[in-house]
Amino acid sequence: MIADIDIIDQKVSKALQQVSDQIEIQEFFFLQQFKSQSQIYIKDQQNLNLNEVQKQELIEKVQSCYFEYFQLIAMQMFIQKGEKSNYLSTTKESIKFQPSQDASAIFKKYNLKIESLIKKIANYVDSRVITRINLDLDAENTNHKSQNNKQKDQQDNKSQEFEFRHKSLFEYFAARAMKYDFDIHRENIYKLDIKQLKEFNINKRIVMSNQSEQQILIKLYKLIQSDIHSSFFENNYSEEDISKTNKYIQFIKKSTISKSTEKSQIDVGASNLLSALFLSKFSFTDLTFKKCSFSQAYISSKYPKLAEFKDCNLSHSFIHNQNLDNYETSNTKNTAFNSFQKKFDTEDIYSFNQVIFYKNSLVSITRTGYINQFEISQNKNLPCKKLQSKQITNSRLESIHYVSTKNILIIRAVRSIFEINTKTFETINTFTFDFPISSLAINNSKYLVTLNTEQIFYGDIQNGFILLDESKIQAQQCLMLNNSIIASQKKEINIYNLSDLQIIKSIKNNHSDLSVSSFTSDGKYLAISFSAETCQIWSAENGFEVIKTTNEHQSSIWSVAFSSNGKYLATSSKDKTCIFQNVEKEFQLIKTIDEGQNKIVNSIVFSEDGKYFAMGSEDNTCKILNVENNFEYINTIQGHTNSISSVAFSPDGKYLATGSYDNTCRIWIVQNELQMIDTVLEHTEMISSVAFSPDSKYLATGSLDNTCKIWDLNKLQHIQTIGEHTSGISQVAFSPDNKYLATVYYDNTCKIWNAENEFKLINTIQTGLTCQVAFSADGNYLATSAFDHRIFILNIWNIKNGFEHLNKIQTDHTNQIISLAFSADGKFLASGSGDSTCQIWNVENGFEQVITIKGHTDRISSIHFSPDSKYLATGSFDNTCQIWNVEDKFQLLNKIVGHKNSIFSIAFSVDGKYLATGSKDKTCKLWNVEYGFELINGMNDNDYNNQIQSVCFSADNKYLATRQRDNTCKIWNLENGFELIYTIEGHAKQIIAITFSSDAKYLAIGSGDFTCKIWKIENGFELIKTIDGHTDQVESIAFSIDGKYLATGSEDMTCKIWNIENGFELINTVKGHQEGISSVAFSANCKYLATGSFDTTCKIWNIENGFQLLQTIEEDDDSIYKVDFSSDGRLLLTISKDYCKIWNVENGFQLINSIKERSSINSVDFSSDSKYLAICSIDRICKIWHIENKFQLIYTIGQKFKSDSISSAAFSKDCKYLATVCPDICKIWNFEKGLKLLNKNETQNKEIQATSSQTKNQNIKNVFSQVYFV
Repeated sequence: MIADIDIIDQKVSKALQQVSDQIEIQEFFFLQQFKSQSQIYIKDQQNLNLNEVQKQELIEKVQSCYFEYFQLIAMQMFIQKGEKSNYLSTTKESIKFQPSQDASAIFKKYNLKIESLIKKIANYVDSRVITRINLDLDAENTNHKSQNNKQKDQQDNKSQEFEFRHKSLFEYFAARAMKYDFDIHRENIYKLDIKQLKEFNINKRIVMSNQSEQQILIKLYKLIQSDIHSSFFENNYSEEDISKTNKYIQFIKKSTISKSTEKSQIDVGASNLLSALFLSKFSFTDLTFKKCSFSQAYISSKYPKLAEFKDCNLSHSFIHNQNLDNYETSNTKNTAFNSFQKKFDTEDIYSFNQVIFYKNSLVSITRTGYINQFEISQNKNLPCKKLQSKQITNSRLESIHYVSTKNILIIRAVRSIFEINTKTFETINTFTFDFPISSLAINNSKYLVTLNTEQIFYGDIQNGFILLDESKIQAQQCLMLNNSIIASQKKEINIYNLSDLQIIKSIKNNHSDLSVSSFTSDGKYLAISFSAETCQIWSAENGFEVIKTTNEHQSSIWSVAFSSNGKYLATSSKDKTCIFQNVEKEFQLIKTIDEGQNKIVNSIVFSEDGKYFAMGSEDNTCKILNVENNFEYINTIQGHTNSISSVAFSPDGKYLATGSYDNTCRIWIVQNELQMIDTVLEHTEMISSVAFSPDSKYLATGSLDNTCKIWDLNKLQHIQTIGEHTSGISQVAFSPDNKYLATVYYDNTCKIWNAENEFKLINTIQTGLTCQVAFSADGNYLATSAFDHRIFILNIWNIKNGFEHLNKIQTDHTNQIISLAFSADGKFLASGSGDSTCQIWNVENGFEQVITIKGHTDRISSIHFSPDSKYLATGSFDNTCQIWNVEDKFQLLNKIVGHKNSIFSIAFSVDGKYLATGSKDKTCKLWNVEYGFELINGMNDNDYNNQIQSVCFSADNKYLATRQRDNTCKIWNLENGFELIYTIEGHAKQIIAITFSSDAKYLAIGSGDFTCKIWKIENGFELIKTIDGHTDQVESIAFSIDGKYLATGSEDMTCKIWNIENGFELINTVKGHQEGISSVAFSANCKYLATGSFDTTCKIWNIENGFQLLQTIEEDDDSIYKVDFSSDGRLLLTISKDYCKIWNVENGFQLINSIKERSSINSVDFSSDSKYLAICSIDRICKIWHIENKFQLIYTIGQKFKSDSISSAAFSKDCKYLATVCPDICKIWNFEKGLKLLNKNETQNKEIQATSSQTKNQNIKNVFSQVYFV
């Protein structure tokens, strides 16, 4: 391809030098190739008299027609994927190419026939681009053919299959086709109606699906990359008015829907475009999508995007490594948050973050975002039936309330409020606040919402919220009763009048927790958790006077509740007790329920009719008590309360069985969602294994109580107990032909029972220690594992010959074999081991070892082949389940992540659609393995050794250099969206200092290997010099502004001066410090060199006088870690521990200011205009100080989360960006935009309002918008 390019043309040659990857090469080549073809075509046109402008216009249109043609071919191939085995081929006849209207108009304008161009393009031949195309180009041969033969050849020519020479060309033209419509309409997308947008190529087919074409997505991103990183995009992408935004944001926001369950006509296009945009390092701060449709989006990035999704449809999307709070009100019902879509999770049903009664049922919310409704069964032997279950969000649900005046349920999540239909559990309305909600109070259908910013909002979703005057009221928690607000803040409780926010009463030094409180239904009393184990009762009628303090608990109170008739008060505590008191008898204690070994009761509630009391516990149980019968136990709603040891699907696909260490086996019916239908309670010890018979008649459960019990599935009855033994059972398994049941015991035996003859014992096999068993699918073999003198063995038994011993295989495992499995096609046997590996054995070749699978980081606990034998799943103690492609030599295909603890058991469903995983975390999760996503290569690596330690910008603002923990320095291109372009290696020890020269010619890197290496930038960061004159590590380096000198400060107590113009020749060694030099800096006028040292001094050296010592600045017993001059040369700063001191250079280095931080200072940097100073300290804070305003603090970055620990900061030379370094990430902030917002905000009214359409906080909490992750 390169040979076709006219590299003599200086413009072409220069452009070629900028090309760095495949997509750029392809774009460059085809622009040149099609331009050349266009010039030839125009030259061949007769009687065409054009001036240069007209000729150029025509060339560009012809060139675009070539692109349109090949884009059409690529899209046609892409669309037929899945419908045609070789989708990458097509026929000439099937290509219905018509140039754009613009091209036709130009041809008409110059009296040219468009048909001639169509014919020329269709006959384009280049074997490097297209292969297997059969064209009759030999005119002489054609003349000898008969007319019939000519017609036949023409027909053959049309039907001849052809394809792109390389798949990458198909990917390129498909990606270009998707971008092409945007190039035509530019920033006028918002003017198009939905019918026009529907016809965009990007809307033809989803890119990232089960049959994903990730390279198309990557190429699409690279084609639109320059647009994303343009200043227009950066400054306008978050505008509410879409006419002011970029064309891509316009398209996405045109995918509007009225509710989150709907799908837009451009859902596919919006999904594809959002997926491409989010491949960028751009963080999309302040961008909000509201009621948009991208149900099939692929959202995965190394660091979470900051865009918000409100009431959007993301129902079948893939969301990986993102902050789910930003998706709180959107539809994510079938979203895959890991590699596979999670179909069911027992934690979604049987966890009780809060419970309430509604009519004759119990309603609960979970930490996983679900609302569930259960019937109240009076029969202790029957489980309470689940009536309905609905996912509200993927965030944690914090509280639930029933509002009788509206007959709705109100649910509070992390930042959002949901109004829920009581019958269907459908979401009616939502509202999202800017910050997390700390409390929600409801009174007269109005909501009082307190945020963790201590701001308080009042109103409702329909009419909007107003922010209560912050100068009058702020709080950490709030309650509301009639027209009174009870607010707590910093050990003080104030009671306000709602109408004017005047304080009615103030209670000082109060340790009450308003989040643990309850009003009586008549509003007379308020019970509040007070000072750990005590509960205070306040009389609302008597000005909130304390009338009773109870001290019945031994630890902190977690929940309080009054009965609806006001007769009882219940309190639950961390001491695992629930106490009931009689309100009418001065809170007399009437009953104590001790939960003993169970987890803490975190939610309690009385039913509205006063009949029932419910207590939800952290052990995933909810007990229901009869209030009228002295709080007698009625029933328990629960899933498993201990580790799930074994999972199995019935062969007919109807049931899933889960065995547990809680001594139970639960049977679930597999429908659209799992419903528990029975619980096996007969075992007295933990259940170790469960297995269905192949005809789905029986379920066998093996236990450590030494028994195996057989259950009739049709009747759901226990019919037999076999194997009364002196040892516990570790495994049970049926043979595929339904003839045998094998039970494995911890006494090193395996017993074989006749399943056709009342499970009579027919054989006992002596297996050896740590035995596992597996039947082959054809019923020929039984495999058992054993441990013999530190050798791990597989034994193969011939079933048809009466379980005759056939083979003894010594494995390479270095730990016990925990699981065995045959593939359904009988080709392979797999053995999973405690050594974290899985070995594969070829059955047909006499059990020859094929491969050892490595990938887990802990013991493999369970293995299972898919029913079609295409995949092998391995579950592990590393909390993951990995899927391996059998047909591709057992290559890792995907990984399931989602359990909080070890996976003990896995099983494929009989149709291969689902994979069940049972875990030590007490949950069973069901994964849709047909609906899986692959992670884009290189998008999600997070290596500790790649952690960034410091950064610096080049003087020309082209590059950002980051100092990495792994002894490398990475170079990022600012002009191309902070794209990584170089990784500099070569230092033997850790890099300590990096800096660019002021003329942007050089990058200097100082290291712990005593050297400083010089890299020439214009030569592609070529190493040109290694300076090795120091005898200890190089701590600091600095270039002089005039480009003459490089200074290197070292632990060897010297600073060496190198002459740049003479090839970095050593010209001086500055001595005088008593300890190592930590920092060096040149003044802007090149008069001074400052050196800071661990000897607590900063020395000033006169450059013009041969680097003679001019002055010594001394600190009080603290080492100086950093020295720096401001860009205008007026100021010098010195950093020692938690002090930053500012010295006036012009006044003889007189101290003019001292900034003290709460913690030690990590890093400082002057902005290049000398107006601002950034100071980073180890308390995770970066502060921006306004120098001209007498060092006024104007902004603080990074105090929110521990993960935001900031170790370094640097301004870009144009003052547009500020880079802050956290342990493994560099965040780029739009400093220029932040200053504009700050200045604008100073003149605005501080009144804040929030409406249902949008919440705006004019305090500008995030004034410096984060724009990139590096």
